[in-house]
Amino acid sequence: FLEVQLEGHAEKRRTDVSLPTERPVFANGTLLLSVDANVRKEKLKVSAYLNVVDPSNPGSPSAKLLGIGFLSLEELQVPENATASKRLVRNVSFTRTAEIEGKELTVGRSTIVMQVKALTNPDTTKSPVTIESALAPSLDKSLWQAKPFESRLRLLVHRADALPVLEETSQSVFRAALRLLQPGGHVLHEVASRSLKVVPVTSSLGQVSWNQEILLPLSAMSQSSNLQIGLALEMISSTSD
Repeated sequence: FLEVQLEGHAEKRRTDVSLPTERPVFANGTLLLSVDANVRKEKLKVSAYLNVVDPSNPGSPSAKLLGIGFLSLEELQVPENATASKRLVRNVSFTRTAEIEGKELTVGRSTIVMQVKALTNPDTTKSPVTIESALAPSLDKSLWQAKPFESRLRLLVHRADALPVLEETSQSVFRAALRLLQPGGHVLHEVASRSLKVVPVTSSLGQVSWNQEILLPLSAMSQSSNLQIGLALEMISSTSD
């Protein structure tokens, strides 16, 4: 999981714990921190933690600090007569110092989206503002436009195994498709994962790893008990001509 705070401040926010994967995906996507009008002088501290499980006590994992990164907030400024700054996309590298050699090691990277939003009149010198980073869901719904409730089916697709290894010249890719079906197999709605090539595991078999969440909207008309949900593995072939 990730934890954010302004350097030197006590307030902290953290994400949920992701599933074991090389590319963590967090269920919460936005974290909010309160700051004053001097936000441009601050630095955002982003810490990455790793949950370590003791085989003798698997039910109580312990959080170990993996690395720390810092982002300057100098460019986050709310223009005059505006209520929000521009959105900044920045890459942050997590580093730590090796215990033996004392060298600084890069142990991971993440992409952070930041924005300052004023909650009161922007002319007030001490107007409270918040920093939005791309880590967790909104905690202040007044900052975002309200949308009608929509039922959605969430499916986390990890990988597909035992797939045939294709020739190196092949342009074929695999994807997972989530479908809303009527009786008889008619597709009402479909969403798909990324399309990826097979990674060889043996000389003849390979796998595709998505580690991706797929969202299937369910409208009011799709609440019928006769409808079904289908998951399909598709191979998409293309030729160079």
